[in-house]
Amino acid sequence: MKNKVSTLINRDLSWLSFNARVLQEAEDESVPLIERLRFLGIFSNNRDEFFKVRVATIRRMMKFGKRGREIIGADPAQLLEQVQQIVIKQQKNLTNYSVRFCWSWKRKIYSLLATKN
Repeated sequence: MKNKVSTLINRDLSWLSFNARVLQEAEDESVPLIERLRFLGIFSNNRDEFFKVRVATIRRMMKFGKRGREIIGADPAQLLEQVQQIVIKQQKNLTNYSVRFCWSWKRKIYSLLATKN
């Protein structure tokens, strides 16, 4: 079928959305601090794996031209640009959150130390 519009969400963009939700869990102040730290680790590991596997695959597909587009269901160059924009936004969010998290962690540690003094 020519000009078939896909109703499926690209798996790479979906994967980045999932990882954004992991970061949201880390930001949730109702989640215990140690769990938030674990979510940060999961977010970081997921992102590393994403670049090692998915971004590398998208770059390889760029070499295949039209065939690469057919294989991944999108223009690899456009997909890579979308991925880059999303990752830059997530990195900014992570940086901002990391600063807040560190202060929160320090307050918690200082509070615990003060009660043990």
